[in-house]
Amino acid sequence: MTRVSRYLIISEKNKSNKILHAESEEIICSINKSTELDCESEFISVDSKKFKYNLKSIKFENQTRDKRFFILVFHLDNESDIKQFEFLDSEIRNFIESYSDLEMFILEDAISQYYSKEAYELIHIIENKTRALISEVMFLKSETQAWEHPLTKNLSIRDTGKSNNKKYKPLDGKYFSDLTTMLFTIFDDKKDDRKDNFNSNLKYFDNLIQEEFSDSSTTKIEELRIAFEEIKKTAPRSIWDRYIAGSLKDSEKLFNSLNTVLKQLEAPRNDIAHNTVFRKESYTSLRRDVEKVVLQIDKAIEEFENRSISKYSKEEEKEVLDILDNSSIEEIVGEETLDDDLTVIVPAQEEGFQQVFLKENEWYDIRIGKRRTKIRYIAGYEVKPRSGIQYIAKVKDIIPSENYFGYWRVIFDGEPQKYDHLIPLGNTYPPQNIRYTTKRELDEVAENNETLEKIFNNPY
Repeated sequence: MTRVSRYLIISEKNKSNKILHAESEEIICSINKSTELDCESEFISVDSKKFKYNLKSIKFENQTRDKRFFILVFHLDNESDIKQFEFLDSEIRNFIESYSDLEMFILEDAISQYYSKEAYELIHIIENKTRALISEVMFLKSETQAWEHPLTKNLSIRDTGKSNNKKYKPLDGKYFSDLTTMLFTIFDDKKDDRKDNFNSNLKYFDNLIQEEFSDSSTTKIEELRIAFEEIKKTAPRSIWDRYIAGSLKDSEKLFNSLNTVLKQLEAPRNDIAHNTVFRKESYTSLRRDVEKVVLQIDKAIEEFENRSISKYSKEEEKEVLDILDNSSIEEIVGEETLDDDLTVIVPAQEEGFQQVFLKENEWYDIRIGKRRTKIRYIAGYEVKPRSGIQYIAKVKDIIPSENYFGYWRVIFDGEPQKYDHLIPLGNTYPPQNIRYTTKRELDEVAENNETLEKIFNNPY
């Protein structure tokens, strides 16, 4: 298909109040004199290449004496001649700029059309590489594609409806701009306890660093390190951080490159879609960035495929299959806790614990979320100096708090039961907010004289 560049040339009076370029022949003559181009009757020559051209003067019923208008058209019949065609375009633009009485507007741009086509191929490649990266890692680690719909729904990503097509590829129904949203947008999940844990962990960490201790206090330093690791676990994260980064070598480097390039591609992609000027300089920069990231993706995927793939943990699997949809998580928890003994662990200061937990047989002003319908027991974690659990109570009811909206009050079914010894914290991070376990697991830890490290599952 022949591409054309079409220009509107405007000729005005000069300082001497004369129109130097009133006719097409005068413009052709000036081009021949002031450029390296050779204009013949039908063709214009650049080096050994000839391009068909046409220059026509636009006539008006009431011809203005102050301006003349011309349409100049160049034909690019062979894309292999793009280099010479670019030179032709450059010479014409320089020619117009050299005359104060001439002005030019680009109406059609064969060069932008050519590089847009080349660029779109690059964008297509990086877009499909990125889709493949997400899908392959998450599919192989979960052995299902069921994560796609809840994930995109949680992030408010549009669906084009392509997923209904039998030839559908993973993530086909998502727009290009959605890929950056899907991978890199940091979002809060819907579990109230994760946000509360994050805030509580920050507060605990702040208290630790404000305490006075010597540089040689290895215990305090270790506490700080554990606190920092716990903060990272509960901090708001992106899909990349949650489910992909840990499976790829040099993931941080790939993250930076992919994040940068995908965001940079949005502008040229829009330029191409809206037919704006897109020339060689933009294409060359785009190609350099895309080729770099494609190599990184290929390398990451190859290394991922060449080693034993670890499946998502149970917690990750719950999240990745339902993307933190609490109603679905409840069902999973219900299936796992067949003994009907889901237990919530609450951290408690000594004074409040003695008065409320042990005497009033209740606990209040905690955020639980919809999981509260499955809770059957509540255990009190006594903070320092005891640092452990010795009391657990059966739950009679969970009702809204009278003090704060969105918080809950747990009513015990009788007095708390007492283990014959304190179950110590062990070498792990103390809970700053509610944690979940089962009474069966808590009983086993107590019976075997183990520590809460086994339950909290975050050892050194």
